[in-house]
Amino acid sequence: MLCGYCQSDLPESDGNSPAYQPCPCCGSLNMRPLPAVETNDYFEGPEAVARMDEADCARRDFLRARLERLGAANGLLFEIGCGTGRVLEMARETGWQVAGIELSAALADQARALNPGASIPVGDVLEVEDLPWGECAAVVGLDVIEHVLDPVAMLQRVARLLQPGGAVLLHTPNARSIRARLHREHWNMRIPEYHFHLATPAGIEAALEKAGLRLEALSTTSGTGKTDGFRRLAEAGKGALLRPLRLGNALEVLARK
Repeated sequence: MLCGYCQSDLPESDGNSPAYQPCPCCGSLNMRPLPAVETNDYFEGPEAVARMDEADCARRDFLRARLERLGAANGLLFEIGCGTGRVLEMARETGWQVAGIELSAALADQARALNPGASIPVGDVLEVEDLPWGECAAVVGLDVIEHVLDPVAMLQRVARLLQPGGAVLLHTPNARSIRARLHREHWNMRIPEYHFHLATPAGIEAALEKAGLRLEALSTTSGTGKTDGFRRLAEAGKGALLRPLRLGNALEVLARK
């Protein structure tokens, strides 16, 4: 068994109940045993559409700030796990051409309704072959790679999607964060049903290198992006304190082909 990020050997699982195994090399947390296929029930049906859309609308400013890391629109932006399409909608409004892929049929229907004419097939990015290979100026995966059974394989697909010099923007829980260290087994990002690999900075750097992608910037974020008023200010302050040490609750990664 290998770490999902740096692909170092992991200790053998006892094969009983699912549990996270820390990688002895990069510190990333890996669910073992892994399921045969990704589970997706939480993201299916009208209730999931309403829940996910409400969450993305509540954190529009947070999502917009992530997109700004890519700079000015300059071609096709492809989103992996595009949910209800709110990020694609924001990207389109700033001048990007947009496309994406979504595992949930219900969420993909909503994403296509928000982005008329955009190609948004339903399926696993590791399996669908009819994608715009080599045509993308940017690929976005916000809170997605932790749901994927093989993160390195996903990033290899990202590399195939990108034009030379194209950018990939990732956001994912940080298993090295101060919150993960304090809460340990009770860290709220430990969700065995659909968080299979939780990265550290070292882990995500190793995975990018294995996929042939060049790391440009790696920082951390704190908070949910859904708060307002004093709580938003408090989260911003906490994020600023933790960012230099890469101890915020989530990793934000910008890399290029």
